[in-house]
Amino acid sequence: MITSRSYTVLEWTSVLEQLASHATSSIGRELCRNIVCETERDSITLLQMQTQEMRQLIDGIGSVPLGGLRD
Repeated sequence: MITSRSYTVLEWTSVLEQLASHATSSIGRELCRNIVCETERDSITLLQMQTQEMRQLIDGIGSVPLGGLRD
């Protein structure tokens, strides 16, 4: 379990605001601002694998085309 002190030390709110600033829709910004730290090892491993897969995809084809995304 992540404590409120941990969130403060990690400057979690600031991290989420930086992430949200890259979102192209208000729905995306809201989702970014509501991310919770994962604490379960299996979930963390899955999320890291998904991040690695997306990174490889972006490296292979360039940016993901989200230009038509609307609220």
